[in-house]
Amino acid sequence: MKQIDDVLILRLHRAKMPIEQIARAAGCSRMTVYKRLDSLGAPRRRNVMEPADVPGGGVRVAHNLKVSDADLVAATAAGETTSETAARLGVNVKTIRNRQLALSRRRAAAAKLDRAPQEPPSPPPPPSIGNIPAARVAALVETGGRYRELAALAERWGESTTRVQSWYHRARAAA
Repeated sequence: MKQIDDVLILRLHRAKMPIEQIARAAGCSRMTVYKRLDSLGAPRRRNVMEPADVPGGGVRVAHNLKVSDADLVAATAAGETTSETAARLGVNVKTIRNRQLALSRRRAAAAKLDRAPQEPPSPPPPPSIGNIPAARVAALVETGGRYRELAALAERWGESTTRVQSWYHRARAAA
């Protein structure tokens, strides 16, 4: 099974790139892109009005629903139950639950995009092994076991090449 990059799909979707181009960039089908966007809670563009078109200062509201995200957030903050919210807005309880689910998916997708890794974390420094200091262990591991580099370390440290080779093998086994 092919690994799909959700962060890439979300970035391209937010950049308003057409679904066909997103699919090509991700190396998958259009339907896969739609399914990934739905599972991540990203709104489909055809159902969402642009913020400039929405009365009330840019709250996104789907065309086919009477419930906005702002209504749901306000009702939740006020401690209103799902049934009470549905009765007050004149919609079915399932509509409220589905909108809450879509809102939480969008928030999760935004959080996932926000915490996308910028740079891979640096590996922790190698621990000292027995009586070999951590700085020497790091230098040994960096050589990759190449004899010429191990011999240069041995000369610099005033040790025999055989001893430095054995240290390298201990460091490699401990990693």
